[in-house]
Amino acid sequence: MTFNPWSLLRLGVNRVRAAAGADPLDENAGAQDTLKQAGQIVVIFALMLTVIIGLVGIAIDTTYAWRESLRVQRASDAAALAGVVYMPGCFDSTSGSSCTTYNATAIAATTSGQNGFPSGTSTITSSRGSTSRELDVTVSTKVPTFFSRIFGINTWTVSRSSKAVYVTPVPMGSPLAYYGVFQLCDANHATPTCNPQSSPSGVTVSSQGFFGAIEGEGSNTSTGDAFAPYYNGNPTLNTNYNPAGYEYDIVAKSSGTVYLYDPIFCATAMKQDGSGHSGAGDHWLGTPVPVSTYYIMYDTQNTPLTTADDGAPVKEVDYANQNMVDKSAQYGGVVGESHYQSYSDSGNGVPSGATDCQANSSHNNWVTFSGVTAGHTYRLMVTTTDPTNPAGNRNEIFENMFSIAVSGANNAIHGNGSMETYANISSGSQEFYLAQIDRLAGAGKTVEIDLFDPGDTNSASWVQIEPDTASASTAWKPATFSYTADNGRSNSSTNCVQTHGGAGTPPSGCSETSATNSSFYNNSWLSIFITLDTSYGAPTHSDGTDSLINDGWWKIKYIVNQGNDTTTWQVAIRGNPVHLI
Repeated sequence: MTFNPWSLLRLGVNRVRAAAGADPLDENAGAQDTLKQAGQIVVIFALMLTVIIGLVGIAIDTTYAWRESLRVQRASDAAALAGVVYMPGCFDSTSGSSCTTYNATAIAATTSGQNGFPSGTSTITSSRGSTSRELDVTVSTKVPTFFSRIFGINTWTVSRSSKAVYVTPVPMGSPLAYYGVFQLCDANHATPTCNPQSSPSGVTVSSQGFFGAIEGEGSNTSTGDAFAPYYNGNPTLNTNYNPAGYEYDIVAKSSGTVYLYDPIFCATAMKQDGSGHSGAGDHWLGTPVPVSTYYIMYDTQNTPLTTADDGAPVKEVDYANQNMVDKSAQYGGVVGESHYQSYSDSGNGVPSGATDCQANSSHNNWVTFSGVTAGHTYRLMVTTTDPTNPAGNRNEIFENMFSIAVSGANNAIHGNGSMETYANISSGSQEFYLAQIDRLAGAGKTVEIDLFDPGDTNSASWVQIEPDTASASTAWKPATFSYTADNGRSNSSTNCVQTHGGAGTPPSGCSETSATNSSFYNNSWLSIFITLDTSYGAPTHSDGTDSLINDGWWKIKYIVNQGNDTTTWQVAIRGNPVHLI
């Protein structure tokens, strides 16, 4: 078989011409025509190959730039999340003297650098967002090219932006200038006489239905304090133990003074009716020993989610190793009465070496603690754990009650995410401020309300939750919720929880009734869940503020026969408190 190279070349040329829509070469076409056509195809192919290589190169450069943009986005996200916790107080180094090192702008830039895009080789821009709790960050960088350089393109600019916000620990217990104000009941009668607390200078107080409270480090959680005790039944450890105790935020819109009521431990006798201790209620929970309580206040620099910039305490007062009882006829009991000098839940009388504190100026009185400066927010820590010797107080089993107030126009104080209350609850229904849920924190989210050890009352008792709304006709009305408890109890679509069984009338619409005279949640967490609609607190006012009637403050309602109850409350918004939007 004779091989004809011209025929093979002509065949290839004709395939190209056919693909281009041209007529094929004649079979009798000579070698010269065939070569001429093939040469043209080679030139065209060479030109096309250059274009193809260029397009492939651009695709490779684009893919590389896209991959780098993912890294830039991650750096931008990390920078926004790290920096936002310094808002609003320390946006940049000009925000205040304490913001030189720790501020949102600097931390965002540092974090971007730690993720591969430092200042100098990249541009990191931070700006304030639409709310005081938002930080917007943009990271821009030059990405080198490889194949695109043949077209004179050496770098591409990649820029990505992120927005981060944070939800503060939920304010609890009080929208007012005072916290934990109740009443003083004497110990000497079958029906104790109760009088309101006095008011400190510059603040007019009225009963909130409970005292602030904290138990000793050596106490057991079964008496109602979830966080301060080291034990959950000694020697079993309390997994929720927090050496910082409880924290209270003091928001100073104007300069003023912080006062503490009965900050010392001055034990008072049991009331004759058995409904708790007289006075403010200080008492031992076990064998009396000298006890300690510490009050420590920091300036948060208006950065509520970080303590890195708090610095040294603004004020610290340590009431250490106190062994005192009130021996007065009013709060110490009368000889011959059954409750005489019962200063402990264990029935102990006057402990050895105890001094009489009835005339102490810090007992059943307001005392000046510290001044506050306009525009600052302070964190007051109340703890029974020695800050310098964490294990030193683990034999101290007691409960200390107190109140806090702050003078100055529009100043306020509230619990910070959790709080402990002590109340000698009277018969009937009582409402207490529970927590503040604003739109940014709550809209579309689930609110979790955790109650520890509720229901230590004398007879039937119930709890209801009353949210704030945009309508005065529905604000502070019982909400429908679901709940679970770590002891296995649960319910759904209910408007109440029965915390103690026995004789009593349940609230309207409540189907939980039990005649069993027992506390159902002793030493247990009861968790209540309420899911809020996305329209919760939708701003409809001309100034953009939420349409909630009571500034987002919810209440908790107790329906009881009578009782003395120490309970820990905790409220949180489910989800990451610091998140991207």
